[in-house]
Amino acid sequence: MTQQLSPQDELIVFEDDHHEAPVETSSAPWKMLVVDDEQQMHKATTFALQGFVFEGKPLEIISAFSGQEAREILKAENDIACILLDVVMETENAGLELVGYIRDEIKNNSVRIILRTGQPGYAPELEVISKYDINDYKAKSELTRTKLITALTSALRSYEQIKAMETGQSGLEYIVKSSRELFQERSISGLSNDVIEPFAFLSKCAPENVLVCGMHNAGDNVDAVVLASGNAIDIEANTRVSDLNDSIAESIQEAFSNESSLLDGNHICLFTKSPSGHKIVISGKTQAELEFVNKKLLAVFGVQIATSLENTYLFEHINEIAFLDNLTRLKNRNGFLTQIQELLDSNSQSHLLLLIDIDNFQAVNDGLGHDTGNSVIKMVAKRLTSTYPNALIGRVSGDTFGVFIAQTSEEDLELIPRQLYKAFETTLRIGDNELPISISAGVAATDNCDDNANELFKNAGIALKYAKSNTKGKHQFFDPAMHEQLKRRLNVIKELKGALENDEMVLFYQPQYCLKTQQYIGVEALVRWFKPDGTIISPMDFIPAAEDSGQIVHIGEWVLKTACEQQVKWISEGLPPLRVAVNISMRQFKDPSFLDFVYQTIQDTGINPKYLELEITESMLSEDAMVFIDQLSMLRLEGITVAIDDFGTGYSSLSYLQRLPVDRVKIDRSFIRRVESNQGDKTIVSLIIKMGHELNLQVIAEGVEDEEQTKVLVELGCDEVQGFFYAKPMHGNDVKELLLKK
Repeated sequence: MTQQLSPQDELIVFEDDHHEAPVETSSAPWKMLVVDDEQQMHKATTFALQGFVFEGKPLEIISAFSGQEAREILKAENDIACILLDVVMETENAGLELVGYIRDEIKNNSVRIILRTGQPGYAPELEVISKYDINDYKAKSELTRTKLITALTSALRSYEQIKAMETGQSGLEYIVKSSRELFQERSISGLSNDVIEPFAFLSKCAPENVLVCGMHNAGDNVDAVVLASGNAIDIEANTRVSDLNDSIAESIQEAFSNESSLLDGNHICLFTKSPSGHKIVISGKTQAELEFVNKKLLAVFGVQIATSLENTYLFEHINEIAFLDNLTRLKNRNGFLTQIQELLDSNSQSHLLLLIDIDNFQAVNDGLGHDTGNSVIKMVAKRLTSTYPNALIGRVSGDTFGVFIAQTSEEDLELIPRQLYKAFETTLRIGDNELPISISAGVAATDNCDDNANELFKNAGIALKYAKSNTKGKHQFFDPAMHEQLKRRLNVIKELKGALENDEMVLFYQPQYCLKTQQYIGVEALVRWFKPDGTIISPMDFIPAAEDSGQIVHIGEWVLKTACEQQVKWISEGLPPLRVAVNISMRQFKDPSFLDFVYQTIQDTGINPKYLELEITESMLSEDAMVFIDQLSMLRLEGITVAIDDFGTGYSSLSYLQRLPVDRVKIDRSFIRRVESNQGDKTIVSLIIKMGHELNLQVIAEGVEDEEQTKVLVELGCDEVQGFFYAKPMHGNDVKELLLKK
């Protein structure tokens, strides 16, 4: 018959006014040891107690005929409830010496002792009775059957209460100890395994046969699954309870359904529920009759499990927030690095870390909205997980993903990146939009990281930065030389801060020459950095560093203002008006105060706007052409001219050029270098010049270094040139001398 324990009953631990436990029937007898040196007393006692039953359990009598024999029996039997002990046996104090042995030596304080003696007038001292916790003392002559049964019943009741208190005390101590361990558990799997031993101890079950089941979702009454099991139960975790198909499964489901513990024969199910509604049922088969106190201890243990369960789910939730990306459900940076470190610590196999960045992702967000951007992120995550099903994948920043994958051969160094780019050959379909996706990647091997996840991540990050800066849309493998280059750049960034304040920055000007008028018609402002120790820092080093650190905005503002002041100064010194071209970086252009600063500079310096030209690179147009069109249009309304620098090296500006509000294109020096000897370069230069003229744009060639190049450019109809053949970059005063001499 199934006994249900209501949640209210389960919350009762012990009451101050202890009520007698309900009667329980059991075949296990009460054990009584009769110690007497007279054979007749053993027979008489056995005869008098025939048919004796207390609380449904019979009596088993064990006989000993001396104190020494009793000692041997007590060593072997630890569940004797009562001893009927003759005081005087082989010696006058043999009985009392046995009492001392029981209480003092073997520390058995639960067995009840009834002294009896056949010596007329002998009685032990009251002090002895009190000291050794003796239940009763009777003379053999007065110990009738009724008095014997009365004394035995009293002794057994006392023994039962003492054992209940001992069980309760040891059980509570066990619960307190195990609760500390359970409360420190940080996973549901770990908690489920940790409850098996204490449950088995309190329920008298074999731990190898215990089954722990639970609901993954709070409030769910259907999807009960196995969370943990003892060694003798061959059931995998997450197996549905409904698939077990046995009587145990039925009892477990009944406990879940009724939300109460139950006892069905020797099968027990302990139900508990956390405050937030997460449920667990622990099931086992008891090996002995459960005492009243054991049931109460199990109820207390259930409350402790509920508290630990709540704590564990809370920790898992916090852990999810801390280590999981909410949008993609991939590991975030913290979780990704943590798991990489765990894998590095436990696995000596070589791995590769790929850091993958979506090129121009900001343009998607700005142009199509953040919802579309989020869809792109999720679809990229999906493609990565399908491309590398056996890899650890994480979203480590806004549009950057990490892939940590085993390298099984040298061929993997080529195969793994190739798989990556093949996965993104096809466009992403987002609603009605077909979006081509370009990605750049940095790749680092575990061979160079000393099994340190942060070091590995840093190496891959350096390689990614190198790829974004130099080979956008492709991948780069980490090389230690990149690290040294980064250290130099970081040192440059550190020193940049004081360069402007200490007047270490100097503006040079490279004249621009009109091939038709044979006159210098403008200059390009070029910043140079001279350190106090005489060291010259190349613009190739400090301009990218300034871009990275954001200091390019302040440097750019200084360059613009200084160049405008110099142009006005030249005019005041009697020089013909020169157009001054100033390079504008992406970081400057995106700065919210950029337009206002340009307008304010024009006002403060007094420069005529038509002599100010702003140069932007062709690669900047791929970021967000519409933003450029709007801002460039506003600048041209002020009379400022606009030039596209490094033209011909980009991939997207041709489609926008007709709409762009620009005045001039500058042919990149890479095409000029061999224009007189390489037909391909000559053809490209010719096409750019023709296209520019078709769009009513002036065309200027950079990097002209000899007369042969000049002849070809004149032949092709180029308007202006700039290069060492005409003039090197020089100080403002040297420009003045050059023009006056000319």
